[in-house]
Amino acid sequence: MLIRSRAIMDLAKEAIERASQVNPQDRPFLESAFTNYISAVAYAEIESRVASLLDARFAQCADQKVGTFVSNVFVKKQGRLKKSDMADVAQMFGDQCKVVFNAAIDNAQASHYSNLLECRHKLSHGEPASETLLTVENGIAAAEVMLQALSASVQ
Repeated sequence: MLIRSRAIMDLAKEAIERASQVNPQDRPFLESAFTNYISAVAYAEIESRVASLLDARFAQCADQKVGTFVSNVFVKKQGRLKKSDMADVAQMFGDQCKVVFNAAIDNAQASHYSNLLECRHKLSHGEPASETLLTVENGIAAAEVMLQALSASVQ
């Protein structure tokens, strides 16, 4: 679970609700600002979870030194987080792993996840997205499914 992202989202909802009671016209701006911030936090947390997941998998290697080496080389190279990138990571463990990963993700989840990444991408390029908290809420839920699918597919 993306605990940090969910906690920040809950705080943002509460802050927006309180502020909206005083100045309802500020709600769209606040939602957009928090959405952009949360998308960046979620991206960092997803990146960290992928690295931890792969570290844990490589640690299962019978030769601990080889497992550590592979982890250090692979995790540092793995920085992309699109669904297709995660599927490609799964495939590096075998073609069937990619099939298992892709089968666990439906089109709606893939779309929600992509929207979350796009929100963060626009923010990082100085074009903050005008989205609502629903974008990040759905994106975080989809990211959690993807992380679980990646973990299961590489075992």
